[in-house]
Order: sequence, then C-alpha cells, then structure tokens
Amino acid sequence: MFEGQIRPYVTTENQAKQFYTIAEKSFQYGSPWTFQQYEDLLVDPDMLFYVAEQDHEIVGYIGGKVVLDEAEIYTIAVRRENQKHSIARQLLEAFKEACRINQADVLFLEVRQSNTPARRFYEKNGFDIIGIRGGYYTFPKEDAIMMKCELRKKEENEEQANLGDRNEL
Repeated sequence: MFEGQIRPYVTTENQAKQFYTIAEKSFQYGSPWTFQQYEDLLVDPDMLFYVAEQDHEIVGYIGGKVVLDEAEIYTIAVRRENQKHSIARQLLEAFKEACRINQADVLFLEVRQSNTPARRFYEKNGFDIIGIRGGYYTFPKEDAIMMKCELRKKEENEEQANLGDRNEL
C-alpha cells in the first residue's frame, strides 16, 4: 500500500530530471519525451501535473491539459519499484477531480496498442475505447488506442443544460 501523498506539482519545483528518470526506467521503450520536453512542459502554466511523493521523493506523476470542457492525459508513470501499490489509480483520481473542478466533461488519452496492462487499467477506471490512431508511436512504430472517460454523469450534464435553459428565459 502507498504511504505517501498525491499533490499538485508546482512549476517552480524544477524536477524535470526526476520525471525523465522515472519515465526512462518505467516505460518499456524508455521515455517517450526528451529531457528538454519535460523541462518545457513542467513550467508551462497551462499544463496540469500531479505527483506521488514518498519520503520527500517523487515516485510517480500524471500530466495533461484541460481546454474548455475537455481534458487530455499526456503522460502517467510510476517508478517500477513502486508499481502495484495503487499509485497510478490515485494519481488518475486526483487528475480526474482537477479536471472536473476545471469544468471538463470528458477526459481523453492514447495508449500503445500492445500495452495490455495499461489498457486494462484505464478500462477499470472508466475509460472506453473510441478509436485507433495509426502509426502514432514512432519507436517502435505502433498504433495508439484512443480512449475516453466521461467525467460527469449524464444526469449532471442534463441538469446543467436545464439550468442553462432556465437562465435564458
């Protein structure tokens, strides 16, 4: 069981090296982003990152962006030695809640077609397959499975629409 904390990442923390190292060691084909990409994205005020921290050390993270009523997860990673302790699930839940607070109704992501454990994880956590992006990944070349998660229940969306209708009268 994870005995750390999940918290928002602050852009002034300067932890690009730690993020890159986690990605390099946890992804099957190494980090999908360069160190420079981490440096750039971790200071971007439009990005939303959460970290899992244990003993004052980052052991996992999730990051993405909210634009209007949609959100997208760009990356999620947990150190290999910290996997299987529900850290990814807790990171995902924190990210989903932040998306809801920022008025997102849906959350999207892409995952390697061959990454069956990740696909199962996302399906268990409310994501559905909505399509395929051919040749999305380059090393090695592979298709991406596009997935979507509804963040608001249908009834909540209808209720908000009805409130909007009343306000227009």
